[in-house]
Amino acid sequence: MTAHQLRTPLTAISWYTEILLDEDGLENGREQKEFLTKIYQSSQRLVGLVNAFLNVSRIDLGVFAIEPAVVDLRKIAQSAAEEFSAQIAKKKLRLSKYFRGELGAVKLDSELIRIVLENLLSNAVKYSKKGGRIVFSISRSSSRLLIRVADQGWGIPQAQQAKIFDKLFRADNVRDKEVDGCGLGLYIVRAIVQASGGRISFKSEESKGTVFNVIFPKAGMRFRHGIKSLISGQAV
Repeated sequence: MTAHQLRTPLTAISWYTEILLDEDGLENGREQKEFLTKIYQSSQRLVGLVNAFLNVSRIDLGVFAIEPAVVDLRKIAQSAAEEFSAQIAKKKLRLSKYFRGELGAVKLDSELIRIVLENLLSNAVKYSKKGGRIVFSISRSSSRLLIRVADQGWGIPQAQQAKIFDKLFRADNVRDKEVDGCGLGLYIVRAIVQASGGRISFKSEESKGTVFNVIFPKAGMRFRHGIKSLISGQAV
């Protein structure tokens, strides 16, 4: 699986570079820009894959650190959502954001919570149907911090829901949808949430959508000593 995931963007980079190097292979500057864009996108996918594999290795070895500090969660959430503005516009999705309660003084590891948010939002965007709606909400009560991401996408088949957090798992109903994915995002998210004292759950119905809930204690994440940090970004 790893070899296949890495080979796909490498093949694209090689092919488009070969065309650019062939002086007779292009007719105008528009084609050149298009192919350079493809090369850039493939290189970014490679970076994302390598980062995901590094994160998984650090999770499996149990060496990643959790270093909570007081952060402005509302600001981090807004920034994470903005990362997907182009994809949301391309698929004509509606993103509704609801940030409730005092979110400006929560003790969280800023890099780790960004990884959690980016991966949940990435999945919602990737697996949503065109024109669908995504609801991204965060609330803080007297007892807990709740993060919820809900979509109206393809959902997860009931028979496969027990595997959703497994490493490299992708549900059968999305394999033919031409959606990029390596099946590591939710594995990474669950590892971060559980190691930092939180819980993650979901509800899903095939062809109707999925809701992910992440709950932390009101105080936020708990500290954990480690020798490595995880790398921010969604597991593409």
